[in-house]
Amino acid sequence: MIKHAFLLSCALAALAPLIPRSSSPAASSFKAGMPFLGLEGEGWEALDSPEEIPYVAGFPGKIRAGRSARGHYLIREVATPTRTLHSSHDCFRGSGYRVAPPKVEQDGTGRAWSVFTAQRGAENLRVSEIFISAGGECWTDISSWYWNALFKRSQGPWQAITRVEPVAGEP
Repeated sequence: MIKHAFLLSCALAALAPLIPRSSSPAASSFKAGMPFLGLEGEGWEALDSPEEIPYVAGFPGKIRAGRSARGHYLIREVATPTRTLHSSHDCFRGSGYRVAPPKVEQDGTGRAWSVFTAQRGAENLRVSEIFISAGGECWTDISSWYWNALFKRSQGPWQAITRVEPVAGEP
């Protein structure tokens, strides 16, 4: 069973070297209450907030964790373009997982997600990720999101939604 702590440790391991220790103006401009854009129709159960963890405190937005019938989720929300938001593929690889190259798959609404498998020991996971703007634009990779946001081709706030599901067998 995938644990809430796993999702948080993965995010923290990847974010730790990039997060500034001081407060960011982006955090105060974040629009609270934005819905989870990629989870329409899924029952969502929020898990304990990771905000009390020191590394998360400097993230220029909000990080939420939860689960649905499909898997565990980590949702990172930002109000401005930032280099502290990066791909889950890099996070899993940096945390010691053997990761397959990402592929693009469409969900039931036609949105494209980046999907890869991650394996460490006996643990086999399917990881899906999407970057979504408040206006509904979607990206499967962090670079496309970042440059569109930076050059104002997209308006925030934005969400990076990562879903982690256990799978049987080798990736």
